[in-house]
Amino acid sequence: MGDPNLAIIAGTGVLPSLLSRALTAAGRPHICCHPHGVPVDLEDVEEFYFERSISFFRSLETRGIRQVVMVGKFHRPRRLNPLRFEGSTLMAAPRILASLRKGDDASLRALAEVIEQLGLEVVGVEDVAPNLLPEPGLYASRVPSDQDRADAERAAAIVEAISTVDVGQGAVVAGGLCLATEALPGTDAMLEWVATTREDLAPGCRSGVLYKAPKIHQDRRMDLPAIGPTTVAKAAAAGLAGIVWEARGALLLDADQTMAEADRLGLFLWVDVFREPGESRTAYIERYISRIRSSWQPLNAEQQDHVISHLGSFDIPADREAITATAREAGWNWAWTWNGTHQAEAMAVLTPA
Repeated sequence: MGDPNLAIIAGTGVLPSLLSRALTAAGRPHICCHPHGVPVDLEDVEEFYFERSISFFRSLETRGIRQVVMVGKFHRPRRLNPLRFEGSTLMAAPRILASLRKGDDASLRALAEVIEQLGLEVVGVEDVAPNLLPEPGLYASRVPSDQDRADAERAAAIVEAISTVDVGQGAVVAGGLCLATEALPGTDAMLEWVATTREDLAPGCRSGVLYKAPKIHQDRRMDLPAIGPTTVAKAAAAGLAGIVWEARGALLLDADQTMAEADRLGLFLWVDVFREPGESRTAYIERYISRIRSSWQPLNAEQQDHVISHLGSFDIPADREAITATAREAGWNWAWTWNGTHQAEAMAVLTPA
């Protein structure tokens, strides 16, 4: 496959090994590395110390590595060894350590800036393995109810609110009430807490949704939310009716197993992006650009321009009326079940006519 020019910086969880397998299958040579003290499920992986990270990243550049992708869950180092620091990392440490007192996104963004100053390009999963971000569509057979879509809209608004202060990427809403929001312990811990505290469910009934989306100002090259079999199992144990996530904004792990589990447990999985009726693609993009310019202030102008360039090249949202008519012509009934707060994200259900 040739010499590698991509390095995976692996955190915990299944995503690093999933990405490595996807890259290997695509014929993309790469190496895998992880910070000391971070347990990873990878073979042939290199370990490096945080206290010597600048020298390590410089060594990658001299070995022909040009791109770095950071995947998995990264925890802030609890203990650093002052005797292990080398000079260049010691000079950068105050900046990185200061960011650790902020949210996860601020910490990862600071680390990415340091890496790029060393001549490496930090890229996202979408750049190297876009197939891991599922295309819009229905991923399970359960049909969301009117209450489900109302809960999803409420949860999306809550996630957007907490994301502005870099807190979490998920929320659970049932019957219009917020049962939990994601914080540092993560989605699994949130769902486990909901499962142990819910008292509103009759036996055999399901209600409420888990909603997942990137933080509103998040650097999407890192720490995208993920949905997998464990998420489905814990959502079911919490008595939820389904899971909703932003289109192209979350990774679907072990897709076949995740979808099979959702069907087996009776949960729905659905996401998409759409234009308003009669809205041209140009008008949609202009509306989205206005949203970026007005609401994504933590990104500098150059970073916003990068997002806008991607939006103009790759976002091709469907026209609601056109896709409904196409479904009808193909012998299907199309029912809208949820609309996002920005009139871009939506859910729908197809049933035989």
